[in-house]
Amino acid sequence: MSNPFLSAVALLMVLTTATAPEVRVRVRLSGGPGPREGRLYVYYNGTWGTVCDDFFNDTDTRVVCYMLGYGHSGRSIGNRYGAGSGQIWLDNVQCRGTERSIVECRHNGWGFHNCVHDDDVSVSCPLVTVRLVGSKSPREGRLEVNYRDTWGTVCDGYFSDTDAGVVCYMLGYGRTGRYIGNRFGAGSGQIWLDDVWCRGTEINIADCGNRGWGRHDCTHHQDVSVSCPTVTVRLAGGGTPQEGRLEVIYNRTLGTVCRGGFSDAATSVVCYMLRYGRSGWVIGNRYGAGNGLMWLDNVRCNGTEISIAGCRHSGWGRHNCGHDEAVSVSCIGDSRTSRHNVVVFNNTERQYGFQQQQQFSNGHRSSRCPWTDHLRHHHWAFLVHVFSPETTAGTYRSAHDSDACDRFHQRPQRQCI
Repeated sequence: MSNPFLSAVALLMVLTTATAPEVRVRVRLSGGPGPREGRLYVYYNGTWGTVCDDFFNDTDTRVVCYMLGYGHSGRSIGNRYGAGSGQIWLDNVQCRGTERSIVECRHNGWGFHNCVHDDDVSVSCPLVTVRLVGSKSPREGRLEVNYRDTWGTVCDGYFSDTDAGVVCYMLGYGRTGRYIGNRFGAGSGQIWLDDVWCRGTEINIADCGNRGWGRHDCTHHQDVSVSCPTVTVRLAGGGTPQEGRLEVIYNRTLGTVCRGGFSDAATSVVCYMLRYGRSGWVIGNRYGAGNGLMWLDNVRCNGTEISIAGCRHSGWGRHNCGHDEAVSVSCIGDSRTSRHNVVVFNNTERQYGFQQQQQFSNGHRSSRCPWTDHLRHHHWAFLVHVFSPETTAGTYRSAHDSDACDRFHQRPQRQCI
């Protein structure tokens, strides 16, 4: 026998659900550089309010960007644009990413929260998004760009670590990136960009110089690959950035490396990470003890890795050495016997260690120096060191190949040395 009371309740629920007014909200981004990025505000019940960052991620941001008319792509950027004021409308927002409105996402309820305005979330709705494909790791792969809802590749012309750093920033991996040639092979379909030129401070590759969307003179065999390392290195205590005590930044914390097992092969990986090529030498602990954490011990590299993180070791923070065993390395030619050379370019004296490349029978030896404070890291200034029987200091003259120079420096504000 049916219960009249329960039947009445059920009927009331049906009628309430059927007649409940649709909740309509609007969103906006405030405090950012433009309408596509800023602190998130939601307009509900006649009042603008903020949203807490708890559980808020890129999936939720995609819904916000869709509401703003920018498509289903977006990135949560923490509290970049600071605290708002007034009402806090939402907390613990969790979307699937396919919703048409933030109203359709799960949350604590309108006005229910346990946060303060310091937790107000900021989001970015880029015109362009990127991904890395073809690798087991999301941190490296062939670069693909989504523009106008179409994925396409990027040519390697002029592409460098600076440009890769912008890509890694877009992916949420920080400002450090590596250009790794065409390691992950050819893509297919659209080629979106060629001759990409970034300063390194951009928040999106769309802000970098290029030929124009879809304009290129390359094929998919020139599709660029990028790596976003989890570990960065530096050399400290030396007279030049190319030589010193090895320090590793891991998990945003600086630490040193034990010299036990550390070889020239491992040093070559460090020098590669620092953009000095694949040549490097262990120089004991010439630059003394470090302090703080000892990150690595018993490092074993084969010399082809792109990051020291890819080498074998005892494990992060596991070691049986003291700071007096912190390893020092050099990326200056064979620094076990070499010295620095002083070279004058455009009446400016600069000190470098040169990497001797080839001995000619006429007594000329070509060398190259990384002109990193004037040219991009992979555009080399070629010099000829003319040896004299009376001195080992020698003199230097330009040995630029004019065609190569034109090819590498056909951009505004660039000139051949």
